[in-house]
Amino acid sequence: MIRPKLKSLSSFALFGLLSFAATKEDWCPKDKIVVDDPNIKVKIEGIIDYEDTNFCKITIKQKEITSQILYTEDGTYYKWIQFENGKKRTELDIKGKKAVLKMYDEDGNVIEELKSKEYF
Repeated sequence: MIRPKLKSLSSFALFGLLSFAATKEDWCPKDKIVVDDPNIKVKIEGIIDYEDTNFCKITIKQKEITSQILYTEDGTYYKWIQFENGKKRTELDIKGKKAVLKMYDEDGNVIEELKSKEYF
């Protein structure tokens, strides 16, 4: 089983950092560097249009792992996409109260898809 490899920053720590990085007036401050150290860089890229939805895009870069986090202003939709050596390996969607996790092989094929059975 492929396991997400975000070693240096838990999701709780990440969203804690983001809450300090953004304000209510500017929910997605473009080109803001949240963490910049030799092992990890976290940067808010800005607002993007993805699947006809406005998301704030955050990029987390580590040695072999790059993560992209997308979230809507109202917090009802999150996407966490993780790449290993440039290839997509995992994708987590949380929309409303449903979650879907997809895991990919090295050729980009979905090898496992997990869906929440109930709303959480």
